[in-house]
Formats: sequence, C-alpha cells, structure tokens
Amino acid sequence: MLTLRSTVARGKDKGIHLWPHRHDDGQYVASPTKFESDYIRVPTIDGLIVHYRQGLKIRMSNPNERPRSGPSLIDPQNLEIVDV
Repeated sequence: MLTLRSTVARGKDKGIHLWPHRHDDGQYVASPTKFESDYIRVPTIDGLIVHYRQGLKIRMSNPNERPRSGPSLIDPQNLEIVDV
C-alpha cells in the first residue's frame, strides 16, 4: 500500500515521521494554500497522492507521537511516496 511520508527536519521533533492526517470526518486534506477555505477533502490516500502529484500541500501528523502542535500543512517537495 502506498502512502505519503514526511520527516521533521528540525526542532524538538527532528526525525519524527509525519503521515497523512485523517480528520474527524474521515477525510484527508490537500490544499494549494494554508487557508481552510481552499482545503480539498479527499476520502482516500490514493486520491491524496493524486493531489500531491499536482503540487498541492498535504495535511500531515503523527498519531503515535504526543502532539506538540496540530497537524501541519507540508509542501510537496518535503513529501515522499512510500510503500508500507
């Protein structure tokens, strides 16, 4: 199964992997900007990868780490597709 991953590059969380964040409605988010009005809600990781390949930012988090902040909107150049 393919998914997206980002690795925190600096700060206290350096080295922690981030994964697509599933919101309370069960959807993932892609967006061209940081503004919620521009969010594109996507039901599947496959759909999210399509938006990533189009150059959109992806909302990411790590549910296994104690959160220091909310989910982050990550630029596509800081993401990679991985097989899990």
